[in-house]
Amino acid sequence: MNAVDSLKTSKLFFIVGLVNGFVALAATSLILFPDLRLAAGPGSILTHNVDVWPGGWGWVSYYILLIVGVCGAFIWSLSYFLLKSLFGVEKTPTALSAGSLVLYEVGVLMTVALTAYVGLEGGRFVADGGSPIVVTALIGWAVIPTGAGVGLALLGTLLGLVNLVLAVARRR
Repeated sequence: MNAVDSLKTSKLFFIVGLVNGFVALAATSLILFPDLRLAAGPGSILTHNVDVWPGGWGWVSYYILLIVGVCGAFIWSLSYFLLKSLFGVEKTPTALSAGSLVLYEVGVLMTVALTAYVGLEGGRFVADGGSPIVVTALIGWAVIPTGAGVGLALLGTLLGLVNLVLAVARRR
């Protein structure tokens, strides 16, 4: 069986957390661009109802990125670090470790990107006077791919949990 060092997997998840943190920083810095209408003022998320601009899905996207993308990756990193520290597990199967990491990150970024699109484009359309009913046709294409992104992230999480449980069970 091909195996990868638990600390290496921990480091990779830590790097993913850092990358996601920089993505969050870049997303947060978008308020510096007035044309996007994300800063205080007319059409702002700071002064308007969240249903108008950038839409509730913009907030969902941002919090998915912060909670699942950044914090989640650091928790995975800690889990693999503790796997070695607490249980003495040196290695885990490469396929499960790599599959977990890749599916988790692709799923998170796919979900974040699509929900951000829905929030920004849908919110912009409604804020510019478009009908909330018509906006569904504008953003409707993103529903199934967003669900696929969530599914990939969940599958990556499941693989990671199986990886951790199998590693601990083998150790006993």
